[in-house]
Amino acid sequence: MTLFVVTANLLADGGVRWLRAEAGHLAWTSVALDASTTEDAHQRDAWLAAAEADVARNLIVAPYAVEVASHGDGFRHVSVRERVRANGPTVGNSLVAATGRA
Repeated sequence: MTLFVVTANLLADGGVRWLRAEAGHLAWTSVALDASTTEDAHQRDAWLAAAEADVARNLIVAPYAVEVASHGDGFRHVSVRERVRANGPTVGNSLVAATGRA
């Protein structure tokens, strides 16, 4: 079973966003784990079409579907690239872990 989320960047500031579907309403969230997931290719494609409407309204740029894997109560990103997009830069975080200093 393959799970997908839809992601994009805000046009205004480049911030990473994920699509959240709730009660038939679609919205963009800055919290990756708040994104809605789907196994259904038709649902994924419908979300991508809705995202393209937001591109036309100059809200977001470059929407695409990302494969994720079930993990506990939520999901985790499969690719390293998407984990970095969701969690932020790795260099500073690595230095904090290694030295204990920010």
